[in-house]
Amino acid sequence: MASRGRPKSGREVKGVSLKVNPEAWELFDQLAKSMGLTRSELVEKIAENQILLAPGNSQVKQSLGKSLVS
Repeated sequence: MASRGRPKSGREVKGVSLKVNPEAWELFDQLAKSMGLTRSELVEKIAENQILLAPGNSQVKQSLGKSLVS
């Protein structure tokens, strides 16, 4: 029988829950997709300071456009 669900990453992960408004979640989803990441990967990279969410961050500006981060 084929396995179901997400593929195993080989590392320990913890399921968490966030409560955000729908507009913020959509922006977060767009940012992750534009960077070629899953939402989980984006959260990890932000937490590990691999991606900085600052107004001057050119990576975020390129992904979402200047109007969304200014």
